[in-house]
Amino acid sequence: MQSEIKADLIIKSGTVITMEEPVAARELDIAVKDGRFLAVEPAGSLDSLQGPETKIVDAAGQVVMPGLIDCHNHMALFGKNLQDVEVSPNTVSNLEELAQAIAARAAETPKGQWVKAWGYDNTLLAENDHPTRELLDRAAPENPVCLMRTCMHVMVVNSMALKMAGIADDAPDPEGGEFRRDDEGRVNGILNELGAMSIVHKVMPLDTADEVAQQLALASRVYASQGLTTVCEAGTGWNGNPQEATAFQKAREQGLLHQRVCLGMMETTHRLLAEDKGLGLYTGFGDERLWIGPAKFIGDGGIGGRTAAVNQPYEGSDYHGVMCYEAEELASRMAKVHAVGWQISLHSVGDRTFDLALDCYEKILTDNPRPHRHRIEHASITSPAQLARVAKLGLILVVQPAFMHYQGDSYFQNLGEQRMGQVKAVRSMLEAGITVAGSSDRPVTEGNPWTGIWSVLARTTVGGRKISPEQAITREQALRMWTSTSARVVMAEDAVGSIEAGKLADFILIDRNPLDCPEDDIAQTKVLKTYRDGDQVFAA
Repeated sequence: MQSEIKADLIIKSGTVITMEEPVAARELDIAVKDGRFLAVEPAGSLDSLQGPETKIVDAAGQVVMPGLIDCHNHMALFGKNLQDVEVSPNTVSNLEELAQAIAARAAETPKGQWVKAWGYDNTLLAENDHPTRELLDRAAPENPVCLMRTCMHVMVVNSMALKMAGIADDAPDPEGGEFRRDDEGRVNGILNELGAMSIVHKVMPLDTADEVAQQLALASRVYASQGLTTVCEAGTGWNGNPQEATAFQKAREQGLLHQRVCLGMMETTHRLLAEDKGLGLYTGFGDERLWIGPAKFIGDGGIGGRTAAVNQPYEGSDYHGVMCYEAEELASRMAKVHAVGWQISLHSVGDRTFDLALDCYEKILTDNPRPHRHRIEHASITSPAQLARVAKLGLILVVQPAFMHYQGDSYFQNLGEQRMGQVKAVRSMLEAGITVAGSSDRPVTEGNPWTGIWSVLARTTVGGRKISPEQAITREQALRMWTSTSARVVMAEDAVGSIEAGKLADFILIDRNPLDCPEDDIAQTKVLKTYRDGDQVFAA
């Protein structure tokens, strides 16, 4: 009899958004047993489930909703960045301040050891320009320096790092990348895309799996404080470190992860994924805490750094960005992982790359049709015709609305106003019948999911400009992008994404109702408590 079952935890008197349809806030009580939701009923109706050991949480005046899901983030890299030098717009405003921050770290770093920094945005520096090898040489003359742009598709290194990597002044551009050059044609230390950056990665010391596990712990605590209970790692091995995948396992075993992790893997790093027989593993292998996600391919770069591949040139130039693959090679490699059961995620920012992505997906699905949940990441510039093809192929789009806020002013600068109607066209995507999931791409931008949820509604840049406001969506649609829809994208819709009896008890208590509070207040949402498996993993 149900009366004989006693809950481990009961949440009482909360305003609950279960994310079941129709999405609404209701006065409900929630019972949890053995890490799962036992019952979700009108307030006051679960008293029979309360026993002497039942913990009671009074949620009066608070909103309860499912834990949030970030479908595309770089958790390992974010954790690592927390240990490196931050030179984001939050900390520096010009090139001199950037150099001073690097010099300060170099002063406490033994000679010959690497100084690593991250987060600069040239479009938000006073000079509106990139640092170069000369600036970094002055800041750290006795240390190799690696500085990552906020987009992670541009790296700047100093002369010592170039020498260690064997990159000569007159080195030709590598496949899948570019060396930027000064007026005399000499490599100036700015490296575009993985094809170029990976040359430096190969000579940098790699963190051990144990070190990465501790970095993941740092990231996990931040994520829990923002209400994230499930994340999809966008690609272990982004920095060329194959130990990252092992580190997730270690972090899980050591209880360092407060989130469930769908583990995406870089196809370029884990090349065995692309062998005809693969590893004998494929997407979905694992358990409810850590499972294998998609195989990740990189098609181009980003708009802010002008490395995304675009059909029309960037404003004030004849430059069209960087395409990381030829169509035939990309389709061949995608076909191999498709054939052995992998979900695929393909990074595509520019509309020229988006055409390539659609052509490749169409080929592999025509040659080898099977049920799939293949993804395109970012989809920053799309046309109605392209979205129609996405819908026909049954592809998923994983977008990062906060880019419009943090990087939107550079979009205007680099693309021109006439293209803004095609930037992050989320409403058109949904109206075309496409599954659209929300994410942050942290640490490319500050990754608080509430900023992303607000951004897909407000579509407002840091500078206050609106990006195609006609592409705004409803609040219910926005919340789905970080809950129930994202659960399906990471292959976990039967376990998470909504508050329903039988599902895993991942939920959060927040200080306001995102369905009816003033729109701008959504970005200021404060998470009061975060629970995973019915256990509290964060409290404000």
